[in-house]
Amino acid sequence: MLPSLEILRDKLKERFTHSEFDLSELQLREPGVSPKAVRDAEVALRLSFPTQFTQLAQIFDFSQLNLANLYFHYGFNLKALVECNLGFPFPWWGKGARPSNLLYVAGTDGHNVLLNLPDGTISTTDHDSGINRMVARNFEEMIQLAASIALGHSQDEKVAIAIANSSSPFWEQLARGTA
Repeated sequence: MLPSLEILRDKLKERFTHSEFDLSELQLREPGVSPKAVRDAEVALRLSFPTQFTQLAQIFDFSQLNLANLYFHYGFNLKALVECNLGFPFPWWGKGARPSNLLYVAGTDGHNVLLNLPDGTISTTDHDSGINRMVARNFEEMIQLAASIALGHSQDEKVAIAIANSSSPFWEQLARGTA
C-alpha cells in the first residue's frame, strides 16, 4: 500500500530541504491554484477536469514539480498546462486535433503522461512507439507512485518500490532512470 499524499509531502520536504540549495521543485508544496484558475483553464481547454485532478491541483503546487524525473510544469495558474494542451509550442499528440479524451499532465524524457478525462485513469505514450499504456488508476495514485520512487535511497530500492506497487513497466523504467 502506498503512503498518503500527506505523509509523502512531509517525507519529500524532509529529504529535499537544503540550507544552501533550492530543492523546492522536488517537494509536494502547498498551496495549489485557486478555483478560478482551474475554471479558467477548463474554459480555455473547453473541457472539465476530473474532480480528483481539480482537488489536487488546488492543494499542491504543480507549477514546477519533479518527482523521480517525472516532470509537472503547469506554470503560473496552469498557464503552461493549458498552452501545452492547446499545442504550444508543438502538439504533443502529433498531427490533427488533440484527442478530446486525453490531457497531457506530465512527462519524462521518453514518455507523455496523459490523464484520461472520462474515467481519470493515467496512461503513458512512448515517444518512439506511440503505444499508449495505462499506468495508474488515477492522478493521486500516479503522484503517490512517483513520490515513493523519488524517496528511494538507491536505484535498487526505487525499482523494488516500483515493482511492489505496480505491474506497469513504466514505473520500473522511471525508477531506473530510463523512462
